[in-house]
Amino acid sequence: WCISGTELNTILSSLNNPDVFDTAAIEMISKMYGANVFDCFIGCKIFPFDIGRLEFKQAWGGQPYTVISGDTGIVKAFGRYNLASDVHKLASTVGYYRFPTLSVKPKQAWEIESIDYSLYLPMAGTFPIDIRGESDIDILLYVDMIDGTGEYYVHINGQLIGIYRAMFAADVPLNTNQGRMQANMLTNVVASVGKAAGAIIGGVVGGPGGAMAGAGLGENIAGTALGNQHYAMSTPAIGGLTSMQCEGFPRVMAKIPKMFKDGYGYEQVLGANRSTAYMRLNECTGFTKTVNYKCDIIVATDGEKAEIERLLNAGVMI
Repeated sequence: WCISGTELNTILSSLNNPDVFDTAAIEMISKMYGANVFDCFIGCKIFPFDIGRLEFKQAWGGQPYTVISGDTGIVKAFGRYNLASDVHKLASTVGYYRFPTLSVKPKQAWEIESIDYSLYLPMAGTFPIDIRGESDIDILLYVDMIDGTGEYYVHINGQLIGIYRAMFAADVPLNTNQGRMQANMLTNVVASVGKAAGAIIGGVVGGPGGAMAGAGLGENIAGTALGNQHYAMSTPAIGGLTSMQCEGFPRVMAKIPKMFKDGYGYEQVLGANRSTAYMRLNECTGFTKTVNYKCDIIVATDGEKAEIERLLNAGVMI
């Protein structure tokens, strides 16, 4: 089942509602299934992104569909007790998302030879990447809805260059005693994630033989995260709730060579230094000022002489 944060609270309220689970129901569940009320769920995971953005293909080359089915139903505990209604079902246990293309366009040779490039992938970490010219980086993310893991497939100019594992979902322990479940909701889910995240639940339907699972439905975690600030990430990232508050968008990072503070020039090698200064020639001191100049280069063409005179008139010293 695909549920939102509000629907999760509704289910929690139903599990603690004596009108839904009275003494007779609790005794019957204990005798028939050998379980308590909370054992009707086998898993609940919360995801840091909008599950509705994930797609899947029913056949190779077919039309993609969203992993959230248009069909809705009633979440029932042990196939008898209604916990939530009009809840969307999960159409596929695996979905993919295609990120927008990242274009890197170096303009000078030193930007390729002297800069170290790395690629940041949310919930995965920072990895070195080989940039050797103008490159289009395409990222395809596959997510397993059942165990909460995923894989990034990174392509440069259409060529696969790396596959990176990530841990997305965080477990919400519904199948524990009431005290621990309430504490987890307050400290982990509500405080760390908030209403912007969705959850997935799985439970036993019609007896212990039938199992079901679902995926989370919610808004992007960026609504409650720390915005688009930059963070120094280690490799790999830990994932789960810890990484949910980190930067949520892939990016290419460039490590520029260290330059000496007092160094001037070498723009063609290291790029313009932050200490480079520009001055008017009539404001400079320590130079010999000339009244006129003579441009007489036998091997230069008329066009080249005209260009030399233009540069000299503009104040360029050769």
